[in-house]
Amino acid sequence: MSEEQTLVFIRTNFGSVYALELFLMVRRFRDRSWDISELVRELRSSATAVNDGLDKLIRAGFVLENPPGHYRFAPASPELERLAAEIDVVYTNKPISVVKAIVCP
Repeated sequence: MSEEQTLVFIRTNFGSVYALELFLMVRRFRDRSWDISELVRELRSSATAVNDGLDKLIRAGFVLENPPGHYRFAPASPELERLAAEIDVVYTNKPISVVKAIVCP
């Protein structure tokens, strides 16, 4: 996937910088299961923003709720696993481009 296609995917599926930050955190700590209060504390966010971000990440196929009320990084396919790595690389190398893709569609 090209960088531009990755940016389009981020803009279309994440919709907010909070969702992106949430995605990056759960991906980097992929063996951990998080509850809402832990995510709120770690991201210094609100429960509303975290819930909204989780909903987007679940719909995009990156996050799984299991057991109920606990969330972890669990890409639904090998393609999504590769895309997750691409998103991380693009954000690491060009964070401003990624943020602009989200907030200035």
